[in-house]
Order: sequence, then C-alpha cells, then structure tokens
Amino acid sequence: MTGIIYLNYKRKEHSDQALQSIKQGQADAEILEVEMFGIAAAINHGLKYFFDENGFDYVAICANDIIMPPGWLNKMIADAEVITNTGLSAIHCVEGLPDEQIINGIKCHPSWGVFGNALLTKQGFDAVGYFNTDHDPYGMQDSDYCYRLHKAGFTNYYISALKAEHIGGDVGTGTDYRLMKDEGLNKAGNTYGKWLKVYDSGKVYLPYLQENYIIQMNQMYGEV
Repeated sequence: MTGIIYLNYKRKEHSDQALQSIKQGQADAEILEVEMFGIAAAINHGLKYFFDENGFDYVAICANDIIMPPGWLNKMIADAEVITNTGLSAIHCVEGLPDEQIINGIKCHPSWGVFGNALLTKQGFDAVGYFNTDHDPYGMQDSDYCYRLHKAGFTNYYISALKAEHIGGDVGTGTDYRLMKDEGLNKAGNTYGKWLKVYDSGKVYLPYLQENYIIQMNQMYGEV
C-alpha cells in the first residue's frame, strides 16, 4: 500500500495544479492533505498515519508547488522494488542532477541527498524514524533526513528519465510566508551542523515525540 502526504500549508496559488499532477502517478494511493505549521511536523503527521497506524509500504511526500510527470508514482515504486535498499527516491526538480548509474539493472542517479517530491520506503522509515522538528518551521529537514538514511546504509537516488517542475519560486517576494522561510534558512546551516555530531555517533533514529529526545541530546552533545 502507498500513501501520499500532500503538504498544502498557507500558500496555495498552485495547489490545484500540483494536486492534479500528483493524481496522475497512476498507482493506487491514498492522499492525505496536511495543512500544518512546520514542514517536519506536517510530514511526521503523515508518516505516523501511514506507517505507524496503518502499515503502509511506501509514503510519497509532495509539495503544493511542484508539478509531477505522468506515471511518476508507478515508476518510483517499481524502481524501489528492485533497488532493495532504497531509502528515499525523488523526481529531480531542483539542485544538480548527479551522474546516472545502474543499480540492480535500474538506471538512476544516486546521491546521499535528494530534494523535491520523494518516496520513502517502510524499511528506511523503520531505521531512522521521523523528520527532525528542530528544523521547523522551515530549514534543512530534507538534508537532515537523507543524511540519516545514508548513514544507516540506504541508497537515496533520483529516478532516471523523469523530471518535475517547481512553479512556486517566491524568493524576494517579501510575503509573510517567504519571510518565514528566509528566517528558517538563516539558521538552518547551524542547526544542521549541530545535529551531524549526533548522527555521526550512530544515533540516527528520531521518535515521533521529540521534545524529550532533543533535551537528552542537548545534555549528551551540547546544544543542538
């Protein structure tokens, strides 16, 4: 079974178009729309519902400003079935595209970190748990999660021959939503760097309820 977390918070001018493209993934999937402050918290809400409460095999995480190509979900699931140590796979949208390689006969673009709409496997989730809410409301939560999967021995990659389109660029717009993102990005690198020492110690799993965990990590590793 496959679930789709559709992140649809605040800024919604592209929501209908994005959702229509998501529905063209072809695979039979349940869509859970999440309108919640904090990207990691919103994703975690969906992961808890699909993985912990309902035992799904895969969960896709999709934004409301990315247009997906037809058949995207079928392709991602098919590749993950063959690349058996898949952690997180994505449809390339932003950042650079790594070189293409062949894994178990499947063409893909492996990278420790992938960005954009992505598919998470149950085995990857079981190994590293939930997204780090210390990055909320906006920050490097995707890099954080990919790093943990990479440390746990999973393969992250972009699907070959498929491309998504980011239509929600808002840099410099000065909206409240953009100012929230800018504020988060200003501290994101520092937050990310502090957590690396926790992950490098082998502690890559994060629970759903993280407040006490973060306090414990602060005591063990200094302020993270």
